[in-house]
Amino acid sequence: MEIVSSNIDDLLASLPKYTPAEKLDNLLQQIGERTQALGEDSEFDCSTDYPLLVLRDPGELDYLLQVLIDGGLVKPSPDGVQLTMQGWERVQEIARVGRSSNRVFVAMWFDPSMNDVYERAIEPAIKEAGYAPLRVDRSEHVNRIDDEIIGQVRKSRFMVADFTGQLTARVMLAKSSNSVASIQARSAALVSA
Repeated sequence: MEIVSSNIDDLLASLPKYTPAEKLDNLLQQIGERTQALGEDSEFDCSTDYPLLVLRDPGELDYLLQVLIDGGLVKPSPDGVQLTMQGWERVQEIARVGRSSNRVFVAMWFDPSMNDVYERAIEPAIKEAGYAPLRVDRSEHVNRIDDEIIGQVRKSRFMVADFTGQLTARVMLAKSSNSVASIQARSAALVSA
């Protein structure tokens, strides 16, 4: 999608809306993912990486970092921040059991013919149930698409999958044990079941 002045409001409206707790967990995960070894500084650059967390500005990041420092999850260092053992334990806990999220990952065929089904059925049903739907094709990201999908599934409370238009469907499911299972189903098997 091209970013131009005429669509900037739509792009901003499509950004995920994280709770403060989700923002803290996202930051902690980013710090952990960008740390090479225990006791080393994270390569997370607070001055430039805050948009990856869908934060308003560096001031919001500073606030969240202070909460993590006060909570004993990270400690400041001359060159940035380091995860404490308590921080590493929290990163593992997030990966193992997920978090309390109101997000629902929607796996579906992203053909334009499916937009009406999504916008008139799937999205309203998810919102009516009190959750926030997330389609990876409508979410800005800088990761490889498969990494983004796996990450977003893990961050979601649950997933809705629509196999319309698929001869072979491959869905990534995050389990509470932190493993990712791959399920492959042929449309003939789905029809006969």
